[in-house]
Amino acid sequence: MSHHDHTHHSHHHGQGSERRLIFSILFNLLISVTEIVGGMLSGSVALLSDALHNLSDTFSLVASFVGLRLDKRGKTSAMTFGYKRAQILIALLNSSLLLVTSLFLFKEALVHLLHPVVINGPLMIAVALVGLVANLSSVLLLKQDAQHSLNIRSAYMHLIMDTLSSVAVVVGAILVMLFKVYWIDGLFSILISGYVLLAGYKVLLEAIGILMHTSPKSIDVQVIEADILALEGVKDVHHIHVWNLTETQVHFEAHTKVEENLTMKEASQILCTIAKLLETKHHVSHSTIQLESGQCDGHKAGC
Repeated sequence: MSHHDHTHHSHHHGQGSERRLIFSILFNLLISVTEIVGGMLSGSVALLSDALHNLSDTFSLVASFVGLRLDKRGKTSAMTFGYKRAQILIALLNSSLLLVTSLFLFKEALVHLLHPVVINGPLMIAVALVGLVANLSSVLLLKQDAQHSLNIRSAYMHLIMDTLSSVAVVVGAILVMLFKVYWIDGLFSILISGYVLLAGYKVLLEAIGILMHTSPKSIDVQVIEADILALEGVKDVHHIHVWNLTETQVHFEAHTKVEENLTMKEASQILCTIAKLLETKHHVSHSTIQLESGQCDGHKAGC
């Protein structure tokens, strides 16, 4: 005898998130074009490299948008969970791209630190300010959505990186104009790349953890086991599995051994009690419980 329980959580991304992503994509395209032209005119390699990872950010934002659209598609006989994990796959892709881009920029920054180049400070400031305003606007647009979606958070980290880069370029250009310290741009870029490497690594680990069905950090399997065993009529619980289908949906399954000769009503009551416990105390959104009695050794395969 088994039981399935569903609890539905409200999603924080919908039409509003899609509109905000579209605006962010347009902002990033504006930054990329502006920095390519500005970098060529000013001779700033920093601006050109910044334009490069702005283009990669545009790709990550487009991918996040696609993830949101896929998440809305219903399930089919072949895709019984629907496309809920599309956003996790895109978060994995975006965070991987973020790490690769950060490593590339770290290398370029090191070269600029060791071999400074003369740049046009005023033009560099003007272009960097355009990038700063556009990036900051995108960050503010996606800040709330990033708290609830790993997919959007991965793209959001790209934008944070861009905003910090724009600040560094502006400060660096001011210092270049005042003190002719051309190496400062390289130093700031190294610090920013290091910070983003750590942030991107965290998102990457979270996405891998969900795809590998690791138990959510908020779940203590031993506590759940003890809580179920404490219920009246429950003699044993085993084959426990807890995982995230998405970052917000926690699934649980287990075999539970109960006393023999229970009536259907008594068995159903135990199932409902377990499901309610999992939902209210442990925030499980979907549970599958298989009841067993003395005639079934649940530790054997197929039972």
